[in-house]
Amino acid sequence: MSWLGRYQNGQTLSLLVQTHDSTQKIVVPDRPPAAKVYFGASAVFSRLMPTEERYVVTGLFHLPIFLDANFVPGNYSITTYYSTGSGSYNGVQNDTFQVVGGGNVNGAIQGMYFLQRPQANFVIHGTETGLILKGRNPTIRN
Repeated sequence: MSWLGRYQNGQTLSLLVQTHDSTQKIVVPDRPPAAKVYFGASAVFSRLMPTEERYVVTGLFHLPIFLDANFVPGNYSITTYYSTGSGSYNGVQNDTFQVVGGGNVNGAIQGMYFLQRPQANFVIHGTETGLILKGRNPTIRN
């Protein structure tokens, strides 16, 4: 079991899995690995993992997990399942991480624009989740 670290809402956790057979030889699995994230006993996220650098690295899979509003502060575990050799070997990888308070469920601001209009000044910004938001009459505080 490996510790992946502490994260806040709005951050992205990178899950990497290197698949191998029963002799620890790196191989391509029969199907993509399936990752399930658990909060206590309940599953909060489940996906198949896409391959990473398919023609460069054998059996390496990467799944970015965006920590949105479904991830409340607390400890989480990730179990990743895969099989190789037509099901003759079933691999399991277990990881843990923690979500701490803070952050924003919409993610970081990716772009920002200041718009000056006769009735007010606006700041328009886009977040990692794709939301376009605006703020009216921004001020700078000391």
